[in-house]
Amino acid sequence: MSSVLPSGLLGEIPEPGTK
Repeated sequence: MSSVLPSGLLGEIPEPGTK
């Protein structure tokens, strides 16, 4: 869901701004 947000905020995807 996050397009330009660091995975640190979501904590779901270990990739920074991947999806």
